[in-house]
Amino acid sequence: MLLATAGHPYEGVYSVRRRYSDFALLRETLVGRYLGLVVPPLPPKAGMMTHRAAGFVERRARALTLFAATLAHVATLLLDSTARASVR
Repeated sequence: MLLATAGHPYEGVYSVRRRYSDFALLRETLVGRYLGLVVPPLPPKAGMMTHRAAGFVERRARALTLFAATLAHVATLLLDSTARASVR
C-alpha cells in the first residue's frame, strides 16, 4: 500500500500488486534515465532470507514498500512517467 499525503499530486491511498522483477525493472529504468541521481537500492532478492523462511513474504513486502516510499520522496523520480505507471 502506498500513501500520498494531502496536497501531493497523487493524493490518496493506492494498493497494487507487483512482483520483485517489476521493482527491479523500475529501478534499472530509473538508473539509466537519471545518470548521477542516486536511486535507492532494492532489498536483496533472497540472500539470507529464503522463500522457505518464516515471514519471508512479509519482510520482502515491507522492504519493497520502503523502497517505493523512498522513491516517492525524490520529486524527480516520483514525477517520472515510468514510476507513476508502476503505482497505478
